[in-house]
Amino acid sequence: MAALGGMVLPALIYLAVAGGVPGAARGWGIPVATDIAFSLGVLSLLGRRVPATAKLFLLTLAIVDDLGGILIIALFYTDDLSVAWLGVGLAVLALVGVASRVGIRSHVFYLPAALVAWFGFLESGVHATIAGVALAFLTPARPMYGAEELDRRARRILDLFPAQEETAEQREKVEHEAMLLAEIARESVAPLTRNEHRLQPWSSYVVIPIFALANAGVRFEQGIVEPLLTPDRPGGGGRAAGGQDGGDLGRSPGARCGWAGAGFPAGWAGGS
Repeated sequence: MAALGGMVLPALIYLAVAGGVPGAARGWGIPVATDIAFSLGVLSLLGRRVPATAKLFLLTLAIVDDLGGILIIALFYTDDLSVAWLGVGLAVLALVGVASRVGIRSHVFYLPAALVAWFGFLESGVHATIAGVALAFLTPARPMYGAEELDRRARRILDLFPAQEETAEQREKVEHEAMLLAEIARESVAPLTRNEHRLQPWSSYVVIPIFALANAGVRFEQGIVEPLLTPDRPGGGGRAAGGQDGGDLGRSPGARCGWAGAGFPAGWAGGS
């Protein structure tokens, strides 16, 4: 409910401010998306001084808000729909789901499939972000080997591991056993976790900064302050004024109806 309120109120403020401007009313979806990623980044810098419940609430709010924003883009900002290309994208997503179920783990398969799915959604007229979200949901969140299986397989390999590598045959045996051990260790971590750690530096230091500048409408050739003061960006005011108030208004009736907790120890003194 907090995420719903945080989406609805900014859109209403935007329409109230820019609704009379010809062609501007179509941009009501701009202030709907909450840039929670930046708030999570600040909270992570504060470490344990921030309550775990506050982090969990903000993360949940971010996920629901992002999914709502993606649905709005797909439903209200799709002009020309190509059913053929959409079918291609959906078929590739179904193929990825089946491959994940049968245990295919190689990126040699998933990377080309992801590109084809993304291109299919892009050409269909539906926002390509949908393909990225669907692929994320299809990525296995559980490892192939659990802790007991990892321990058993690793001990069996180490028991056969050569203590010396004086000859070429012994060196070949060492390399073979080491590669088996590395493969088992790799498959003992969920693909979703591996991808998260692999992409985190790119996301934190490349994608988010570029997104922040582009989303703010910053144009360096015109300076940093000027784009923020131009009248064609009323979405920023709606986002700032409506985001927190809308979240509070949405959370209150949710708590009264029993759909969400009325409160939780998210105060600074209750941190862990």
